[in-house]
Amino acid sequence: MRLALILVPAALALAGAGTLLYLRSQMSFGIQPPTEGVPKHPVTDPMREDAEAMARKPAPDFEIPDLDGKMWTREAAQGGKPTLIYFILDGCPCSTDAEPLIQSLRKTHEGRINFVGVIDSVPEKAKKWVSDHNTRNLVLISRDAAVMKAYESPRSVYSALVDTKGRIIKQWPGYSKRILTEMNEEMAKASGVPAPKFDTAYAPVEDSSGCSFEMGIGN
Repeated sequence: MRLALILVPAALALAGAGTLLYLRSQMSFGIQPPTEGVPKHPVTDPMREDAEAMARKPAPDFEIPDLDGKMWTREAAQGGKPTLIYFILDGCPCSTDAEPLIQSLRKTHEGRINFVGVIDSVPEKAKKWVSDHNTRNLVLISRDAAVMKAYESPRSVYSALVDTKGRIIKQWPGYSKRILTEMNEEMAKASGVPAPKFDTAYAPVEDSSGCSFEMGIGN
């Protein structure tokens, strides 16, 4: 009995030490344990600066298919309206988290602003993503993320508001309560109406971006 009492605390101590060593080894390789309240992909100052530099530039043209194979140019996708072009990464929880907020913005500005999602997936997977997320706007496919690269959007949840003349009004490198509020205001300005009320709901307080695209690699 006395031997068992000695061995149990010793085993617990060894297990605790092993856990501590594991966590330290993970940190040494840049893998941090999750911290509550901290975005998984926080938007950095260089990301903000790069996005801000896109304002007033011509929006890159493209010709890519929708889920049924029909080809669309940027101009055709805009349909003569200011348009939010946003980037989706198939399998990215950040895109999943942001999509209901994008859809809420779409409903708020329905008829005045077009919304176009661009996803890096094959048609079958893209159709499932659209169905799973109840996405109601046009979604186009850029399997190799070439369109994302052209818009200097290396991560999902980046978006660009494009005016009727094909110029980028503003680009955002992620989403948050602040960013969504700004998007709502810019969309109202672009369509010439007062800014409507918009509920940012569960959006993060800190600017948060998405997962990285694999540029040039089809899925």
